[in-house]
Formats: sequence, structure tokens, C-alpha cells
Amino acid sequence: LRQRKKASKAKFADHWSADAVEKGLSEGVLLKGTLRVSATSRALAFVTPDACAGEAALGDAGEDVKSDVMVYGRNQNRALDGDIVAVEVIAESGNDKRDAD
Repeated sequence: LRQRKKASKAKFADHWSADAVEKGLSEGVLLKGTLRVSATSRALAFVTPDACAGEAALGDAGEDVKSDVMVYGRNQNRALDGDIVAVEVIAESGNDKRDAD
């Protein structure tokens, strides 16, 4: 029998290397925190930065991040509720726009 190879489309982005995460955290480009997945929608999660526990944290433009960071859809990249994650804050928005991932 001949097996067909399916062209697989990656569902998630590759994980960052440990070195890239450490560098991003030390440069203030990434935030470290705990992922909390919504009980009503698995596609919606929030990261509570360690900064909320007293450490300094900066967002993309160097501004202080003093609240939870929303992570929507595939941007959760296989992380589960309660995981310690590193996130990059790419935009701050006061509205509820979500991309179609």
C-alpha cells in the first residue's frame, strides 16, 4: 500500500529556546507569569505577570505592565491553565478586537 503524505500545517508556533526566553526576560522584552484560562472559553486566557507580585515588568514600548495580559486563541501555544509562561506584549487595546487565529 502506498501512503500519502499530508501537507501538515503547523497549528502552533515553535517554542522559544531557553536562551531566547532568558535573554527576552533580562532585556524586558518578555514577561514571565502564570497563565489562567477562562472557565467559560478555552480560547481566552490571561497571564498574571510576576511583576504584579512585586517585580518590575515592561511591555513592548517600555511601559510598566501592572495588570493581567490577555492571550487569545492560538497565541496560548499549547500552554495550559497554571503553567508558568513567558509572553511578549505586542499591543495594548482598550477594545475587544481579536484576530481570527
